[in-house]
Amino acid sequence: MEDEIGQDVLEEINLTNSSADVLVRRRNLVPPVMATTQLVNRLLELPNLINQMRNDLNEQTLAINGNTNRINENTNRIDGNINRINFGINQIERNSIVRIFNASAIRENSLIAWIQVGNQDPPHRCKTVGRFKRLTSEKLRDILNFYNLPVRRSQILNRRTLESFLGLPAYF
Repeated sequence: MEDEIGQDVLEEINLTNSSADVLVRRRNLVPPVMATTQLVNRLLELPNLINQMRNDLNEQTLAINGNTNRINENTNRIDGNINRINFGINQIERNSIVRIFNASAIRENSLIAWIQVGNQDPPHRCKTVGRFKRLTSEKLRDILNFYNLPVRRSQILNRRTLESFLGLPAYF
């Protein structure tokens, strides 16, 4: 019986050692299991993080698109201003050429060049200085209105205003 008791004691010691080993192993598994649990929880949060990043990017994209639209509007406004300036410069150049040409119109049969507004010719335009001198008051007023020049009461003043505008010599 002593042998049986000894064997039982030995088995109990082995079981105790085995239990202790199992307990130690279980204790050693706790940190990796905790780390794995934390990792799984973080991975579960990943779709939410991705959606948040997508929303943040969408907001930034909308802000960039708004800025791009404002830049395009400003660019279009600047382009329009440049076009108007270029048109004005071209108009001034054409007007100067016409006035230089007209400055030499000193005879009745000298040709007159007319200034266009946009691409429109003035009404009642005539080709020579002689015909210009014979324009009626009504026709002079029509031409002055076309050029947006002041209309005066006197036909002589209206003709001088138009002569000055066209670059015709004042002495004819």
